[in-house]
Amino acid sequence: MRPLDNDAFLETLIDFAEGGSDVDITLHVNGALISGQLISQKHYFELGLATLPETLNLPQKHEPVSDISELSQAVHEGQDITNDVIEDGEFAYLCLHLKNAMMTTGPNQQIKLGGERGLWRGRVSAVDGFALGLVDH
Repeated sequence: MRPLDNDAFLETLIDFAEGGSDVDITLHVNGALISGQLISQKHYFELGLATLPETLNLPQKHEPVSDISELSQAVHEGQDITNDVIEDGEFAYLCLHLKNAMMTTGPNQQIKLGGERGLWRGRVSAVDGFALGLVDH
């Protein structure tokens, strides 16, 4: 699926998140239900980079590799890293980002995704459907 085939309403919600408004959402992705707060790409990378040394179990004094340093600097400078495409003058998001992400695996069963902060990133084109709000058991 081409990025420009994305759902216009979902892209509007991503616009809200990119503007700084967290949006509670439940996504249907390849048969799974994933709930969380839709956040901006910048916020996702800030949260992720802040916990990267712990996630990778790096020693406290470990110097990050140059790619991670460059990514961190780009995020802090507000550069758009990977999240958009412009084709024929039209703008579309490639990815969406959640914090406090949970995957529903059955009745009253949820698995927290993405470590302590529940970070999750997925392709917009992979979303089969969505509902505003979180899964409520």
